[in-house]
This record gives sequence, C-alpha cells and structure tokens, in this order.
Amino acid sequence: MLLRFYATLRTVMGVDSQEVHDRNVDSFRKLLNFLLDRYPHAAFHLVDGSGNLRPDVPVFVDGRPMLLSINAPLGGKPPVIGTIVRLYDLR
Repeated sequence: MLLRFYATLRTVMGVDSQEVHDRNVDSFRKLLNFLLDRYPHAAFHLVDGSGNLRPDVPVFVDGRPMLLSINAPLGGKPPVIGTIVRLYDLR
C-alpha cells in the first residue's frame, strides 16, 4: 500500500509518501496506528484526544473520498501494494 501526504501534512510527516508492506495492517485503525508509531510527532495533526481521526483530515482511496469508520477494513483483505490512500490536512 502506498500512502501519499499532501499540503501541511506532507510538511508535518517530513515525507511525501510512505509504503506499507505489513500485511497485519488490514484496517484503517491499524493503518492509523502504523502512522502514529512511525511519526509520533504527527499525532496532533492526525488524531483527536480520543485517538480517532480528526474530522478535518479527509482520506482518499484510489483518488476517491472515503468516509471510513475508524475500524473499517481496508478492502476486506490485507492491503494490496498499489492502493493509494491520500491523507490531506486542510487546516
């Protein structure tokens, strides 16, 4: 899976993309935890005080906006390399 970061979030993360090869990252919650483990300094920009994705961080999968539950599976199976999840920070 390839994650791409845009706008302010790209600056916060310090990279424009991140590949995820861990097949255990099979839900949006696990993906968010994956990011927070690698980029703990980005927590303020990604999650609220309860650990849920901030409402001002839209998520796009393969270019389409997604309204995902925090525990939503990523395609119902382990992530497939080439899936693009775009996390934008619009603040």
